[in-house]
Amino acid sequence: MDSAEFYLSILENIDEGVLVINKDRTARYWSRGAERLTGFTSEEVKGMSCPFNCLRFASMDGKKECDGSCNIHKTFMSGESFSEYVSFNHKEGHKIPVQITVIPWYGTDGKTILGAVELIRDASDLANMEKSLETMKRLSLIDLLTEAGNRRMGEMRLATKLEEYHRYGVEFGILFIDIDHFKQINDEYGHDTGDRVLRAVAKTIRLHLRSFDDLIRWGGEEFLCLISSVNKHQLADIAEKVRKLVSETVVRLGSTGISVTVSLGAALVSSEDTLVSLVGKGDQAMYESKKTGRNKVTLRP
Repeated sequence: MDSAEFYLSILENIDEGVLVINKDRTARYWSRGAERLTGFTSEEVKGMSCPFNCLRFASMDGKKECDGSCNIHKTFMSGESFSEYVSFNHKEGHKIPVQITVIPWYGTDGKTILGAVELIRDASDLANMEKSLETMKRLSLIDLLTEAGNRRMGEMRLATKLEEYHRYGVEFGILFIDIDHFKQINDEYGHDTGDRVLRAVAKTIRLHLRSFDDLIRWGGEEFLCLISSVNKHQLADIAEKVRKLVSETVVRLGSTGISVTVSLGAALVSSEDTLVSLVGKGDQAMYESKKTGRNKVTLRP
């Protein structure tokens, strides 16, 4: 094995994704790790002009990377390396948080920039989540379609959080989430596609929650998020982040795609709340979002 084959074998077997892009922004190399992370094969990406168009990279605050903040462009202009946390669209539609690091690729003179190397690393708590997931599956607390917690788990977690709040004053909030026009999606595209939409929405939300928050499939196309240790403004910010991330989720059907939105009701726990009243507040707020236009957040005190 010569040195080139040796280094290539290493790149092909690391977990991180590796992209090599020419100065004209065409993709030169796309590793197996990049395929695993994104769902896009090397054949689909190599030779593509600016492959980030298919991944739709965006900063964690939702700003598109191509809107004047592309790290590859900054590397080409400055010759410096850059690193940041962003989200991108997986081929299956859900959004994934990643850390990207861009390194300039110089010619043999050490001065001319020929392109860039980008490393893509999964930035979610997925590894730890998967271990917990297997344990919860054995305890029948997981919805098998979406891998969110099921209603039984949600009621158990809510009861625990309410007890902690009433005894120790540990505040928390809920997000009651409903997929917009879900019946229309089922009717037009079929239930298999509807299931894909449910999985994509659940995964987008789950991968962007903090590791100590919970995602529950409450029933049908409804989800409940339990958000720990937040005040009203923080809860509103998290709800808006979830709304925006889901609105950028696209489930692909051949050459076309289904865009998805959700309506959210956010509610902060109060001293009078029971499990039923708190979920009821979130549910009512969600219906207010539906009535006033969908794809929005309504906050209840």
